[in-house]
Amino acid sequence: MRIHTLLPTHTEDHGVIELILEYLYMVFQGLVMFLLQSCNNWLGQLGIFSRKSIRGLLTRGGAIENAARENHQEDTISAYDRTLSFPPLGVPLCGVKQPIWLPDFIEPAKTVITTLSNGLRIGTQYSSDPCVSVGLLVDSGCIYEDKRRYGASHLLEKMAFHSTKNRLKAILAQEAQAAAMNLTCSSARDQIFYVGNGIKTFLPQIVEILIDSVRNAAFEDREVSEKILEIKEELECLNNNPQSIIINKLHAVGYIGDYAKYSFASKASLQRLNGLVLRQFVDETFSGCRMVLSAVGVEHSEFLAIVGPLLSDLPSENKSSVPKFKYVGGDWRNASDLPDSHIALAFEVRNGWQNERLSNHLTVLMFLLGGGDSFSVGGPGKGMYSRFYRNALRYQEIKSIQSFSSIYNHTGLFGVYFRVNSEFASQAVDIVCKELLSLTARGKVTYQELERAKRATISAVLMSLECKAAVVEDIACQIMSYGRRRPIDDFVAEIRRMTLNDVRIAAREVLSTPLTMTSLGPDENIPTYQSIYRHFSNL
Repeated sequence: MRIHTLLPTHTEDHGVIELILEYLYMVFQGLVMFLLQSCNNWLGQLGIFSRKSIRGLLTRGGAIENAARENHQEDTISAYDRTLSFPPLGVPLCGVKQPIWLPDFIEPAKTVITTLSNGLRIGTQYSSDPCVSVGLLVDSGCIYEDKRRYGASHLLEKMAFHSTKNRLKAILAQEAQAAAMNLTCSSARDQIFYVGNGIKTFLPQIVEILIDSVRNAAFEDREVSEKILEIKEELECLNNNPQSIIINKLHAVGYIGDYAKYSFASKASLQRLNGLVLRQFVDETFSGCRMVLSAVGVEHSEFLAIVGPLLSDLPSENKSSVPKFKYVGGDWRNASDLPDSHIALAFEVRNGWQNERLSNHLTVLMFLLGGGDSFSVGGPGKGMYSRFYRNALRYQEIKSIQSFSSIYNHTGLFGVYFRVNSEFASQAVDIVCKELLSLTARGKVTYQELERAKRATISAVLMSLECKAAVVEDIACQIMSYGRRRPIDDFVAEIRRMTLNDVRIAAREVLSTPLTMTSLGPDENIPTYQSIYRHFSNL
C-alpha cells in the first residue's frame, strides 16, 4: 500500500481549508457580537455609549466614524456629566443606612463597692471584653508571722491552687484547663494576692475554684514537702542575687519589729513548717474584714449573686494584731568576694500609702532620678534624660544605678541601689548623695526635667492599667488601703499640678529620716556610715 494515495490532492486540500476558515470566522463573529452586546448593556448604564453607537460598531463598514458621530448625539451622557448628577460626599445617599458612630468621649466604667456583713469588701468594674479577671487580696504576709511561723507566707504562696478539701490538685488543674483559666498567686510583706483570669462565660467556675483554693486548702503533707524542697532550691538562687539580698537587709537593718522580718523563708524556718502551721496561720489572718475581692469585666449584681453564698459565712473576727515596728536606720556590710561593690541607700516613707500625696510625688521622683545600666541591650538613648543617666552613668566605673521604692500600708522605703567598681566606691557614694540632695535645692531641677518625669509617670500608669490583671490589683489595693478607689483622672490631675516646690518638699520629707545603708562586696573604699549620713544631717 502506498501512503501518498491516502492523502488528498492539492485542489481538495484548498477547498477543505476554505470551509474551515469560513466556519472559524462565523464562530469568531458570533463571539464578538456577544461580547459587544454585553458591553452595550454595561456601557449604556455608565452613559459612555448609546445603543445606536453600539449598533454602529457592530456593522462591518465605518465602525469608527459611526461611533464618533453617534457619541455627539443628545442621548449620549458622558461620564463627567453623570458624576455631576450625584450629590456631594457630605450628603447622605437615599436608602443607605448610616453606621452608628462612636462618641467622642466614653465615660470610664465606675468601680462599685459592696461590703458584706462579715466585713469583706467587694469591688467590681464593668467591661464589655469577653475576658474577666478576679482577685482576692488578703491583709496577710511576713509582718504577721511569729517565731513559730517564720516563712509561712512564702510557703503559702507556693501552696496556692493545690489540693483542697473538695478536689485534688489534678482535678483542679483539669477544671481550670477546661475553663481556660490562668491562676496565679503572689505575696509581699503585708499582703497575699490570689488571681484568676479566664473567659467571661466561665465566671462561676473561676470564682468557685479561686475561693475554694483559699478557704479550703488541704495542705497535704506530700505537697507541702515538695514545695519546701522547691523553696530550698529557690533560696540558692536568691543567695546569688546581690540586689535581692541588699533590699531584704535594708528592712532588717532599718526597722525594729514586724517590718524587719524577711519576706522569704530561711533554711532553719523551713524545718518547722508543715501543713498544720499553715492552717493555723490562715485561720488567724484570713478573716472577712481583712479581705477584698475585686473583679474586672463583670456586672456587679451578677457577681454578688455568685460570690455571696461562697463568702458570707467567712468569720469576721480579726485574730491577728496590728503590726508593731519602728524605723531607726542603720548600716550593714558584707565584704564578700564579689568583683564589684553593691550598695543601697534608703530612707523611710512615713505612713506609706496612707500618705497619698507623698507616695504619688515619690513616683515622679523615681522617674526624675531614673537610672539604668552602663550598657543597655535596648540600645542607646533609653533613659538618657534621667538625672542618674546624665550625672552618674557617665562614669564608666558605675556599672548600674536605679532608684526604687518599697511602700506598704503603714510605712515604706525610698532609695537608690547601685553597682560600682570597688576602687571607685567612695566617689560613687558622693555622686549619689549629691544627686539626692539636688532634689532639695532650689534651681537644681529644671522645669523641663520635671515635666518630662511627670509625663513619663502618667504614661507608665495609664499603660499598666490597660492590663486587666493590673486593674483588678489596683482596685483591691486601693480598697484595702483607703476603703475606696480613686479615679485615675484624679491621679493624673494631681501629677500635672505638681511643681518644683513640691519636688523639694517631698525630697526633704524623705531624706530627713535616718539613713539606712547596706553593701555587699569589697567595702574597703566605701565611706563610713557617719560620713555618709553627714550629707543629709542639715535637712
